[in-house]
Amino acid sequence: MPLRPLLDDEGSEVLATGIDGIASGLNTTSLINSFMSIEGRPQAQLKTKLATVSSRDAALRSLNLSLSALTTKAGDAAKAASVLKASSSSDAATVGITSSADARPTQLTFSVGRLAAAQVSVSDAMSVWPDTPATLTVLGAGGRKVTVTAASTSLDDVAKAVNSTSAGVQASVVSLGDGTSRLQFRASATGSAAGFTVFRGDSDAVQAGTAQAVGTIVSAAADAQITLWPGSSAAQTVSSATNTFSSLAAGVEVKVTKMQSDPVTVTVARDDDSGAAAAAAMVSDIASVLATIKGRSASTTAVDSTGKQTTSAGVFAGNGLVRRVSEALRNAIGSSVDGVSPSKVGISIDKTGVVQFDKTVYLAALAADRDGTQKIFSTIANRVSAAADAASDKADGYVTATITGSQIEQRSLGDQISAWDVRLATRRSALEKQYKSLETLIGSLQTQSNYLTSQLSKLS
Repeated sequence: MPLRPLLDDEGSEVLATGIDGIASGLNTTSLINSFMSIEGRPQAQLKTKLATVSSRDAALRSLNLSLSALTTKAGDAAKAASVLKASSSSDAATVGITSSADARPTQLTFSVGRLAAAQVSVSDAMSVWPDTPATLTVLGAGGRKVTVTAASTSLDDVAKAVNSTSAGVQASVVSLGDGTSRLQFRASATGSAAGFTVFRGDSDAVQAGTAQAVGTIVSAAADAQITLWPGSSAAQTVSSATNTFSSLAAGVEVKVTKMQSDPVTVTVARDDDSGAAAAAAMVSDIASVLATIKGRSASTTAVDSTGKQTTSAGVFAGNGLVRRVSEALRNAIGSSVDGVSPSKVGISIDKTGVVQFDKTVYLAALAADRDGTQKIFSTIANRVSAAADAASDKADGYVTATITGSQIEQRSLGDQISAWDVRLATRRSALEKQYKSLETLIGSLQTQSNYLTSQLSKLS
């Protein structure tokens, strides 16, 4: 006898489409979830590993940024003992001062007699250039001659032709409002050496002396002039083609911005406080990096929801790479220089491994032996900079390389997790179909059983 469908109390067919034990009474969803939990353990392990790698990667990135900043700060601190401060007795509107690493302490007094100027000349009023073709020659410093021929006698074309050359002169057309204009010629640079004359005609005519000069000088080329030690028998005038004087003293650049008859005093002096601040900033950064490494290497203890005490290892725990960073920085800042301990210049490491800086000791060492102290501290700072750079360099830093490898590992883990998503989804679907078929079969068997029971009861 064939199997009959499952019927309800009214005799209608019941479709066994569910999977939650309609016919069997089994909690099939729970069973499937249990199976999937077991089969999904490899993916769960991959997810745990990805979380661990991601956490370590984030910590390494933060460490690498700190090391990169330390590279720069330590490089600056290497010059800390020789920091100079430039100032003047005048305001910034009169004199600007900058000093370089080559500067030495000095003091200069001077007055500003003249500012540098660029020559400006203007032609007579005209509507077009008087010659055809429109040829003119610019005679510059040292007898250098540059001849240009414009595309037409238009003054705009003449100005364009001049501006397209290397004559060192810029031309522009100034309209007078009566149908005529003037050509204005301006030297591209200031200083007397940039003076020029514009002639009608070519260079041969200029050479022969037959070319006619064009224009009237309205502003003469001039060098800037200052007078050193004004009012004394040693007074000396110094000139510059620009308003900047860069050779008054080694490493010192003075820029004048207005005439000043009253003496101006420029001072370049040691700025030991700024040097100490740079040194302290470097040591503070090293202490911060080492403290971060120590903190992230330590284990932590916590109590879970059940009251059970759990211990978790720090993200850097047992990490040889991070330990290498820590040892490199400690060696860089803690090793002696030519037999002299870093403590002699204010740098020390206490018994707990904390790096400290003593400004008082540092300043006292500078006062006692500036060159020696500068050498010791600069050596230490350069060692720190090199150690930090070896770890964090964008091209070949060993921490950078580890981060790059970690990114590759994370992508691989992500791909594996995604592949497991597909695999587990396929497996769940197969189980659901299997249990659905089982429920349908059981339902049919139950229908058959009910039918047979009904027929037997009729016979009796």
